[in-house]
Amino acid sequence: MMHTILMKLLSGFRSPDREVESKSILQIGLVLERSSVRNKDPYDLYSTELPDELLSLELTRDEQVELATAICNIVKSGPPVGGMFWALSKARCDVYCKPLIQLLREGFTTSDASVFQQMAFALEVCYRCMQSDLESSDGEFDLIGFLRQATLNGQPQIVKVAEAILRRLSD
Repeated sequence: MMHTILMKLLSGFRSPDREVESKSILQIGLVLERSSVRNKDPYDLYSTELPDELLSLELTRDEQVELATAICNIVKSGPPVGGMFWALSKARCDVYCKPLIQLLREGFTTSDASVFQQMAFALEVCYRCMQSDLESSDGEFDLIGFLRQATLNGQPQIVKVAEAILRRLSD
C-alpha cells in the first residue's frame, strides 16, 4: 500500500495549478532519487525541497517500483508533461525501466518534443544500465528500433533528439 503523502503528490501531477503540478513532480522525483542513493545528508538539496514527512521517508525497492508504475499509469491517463519522465528517471534504472518499457509496449506515443526528449533520455539511461535486457534479440524492448522509427515519423524536434541519442549509443 502506497504512503498517503505519495498518493497526494501523485494526484498533483494532473493539477490544473501549474505550481502544484511542478512541486508534486519535483518532490516525487526527489523522494525516488533520495531512496536510491546512499548519501542521506540531512543538510543537502533534499532538506531544502522536501518537507520533514517526505525527508524521513525511506522507500523500499518494491515501493519504488510501485511509485514508478503509478507514474507510468498517470502518463497513460492523459497528456504527460516532460517532468513526469524526469521524476520517473530519478529512481534507479532497475526500478523504472520495466514500467517505462511496458508503457511504450502498450502504445504510448507523443508529439510533444519536450516530453519525447525526457522519455528518450530516460530510455537511454535504461539502455546503458540494462543493455543486455533491452536488446531486441532476447524479445525485450528494441530501443534502437524505437529511436529509428522516431526519426522516420517524428516532428523535426523529435527527430533531432532521437538522432542525438542514436549517435551517443553508437559511440
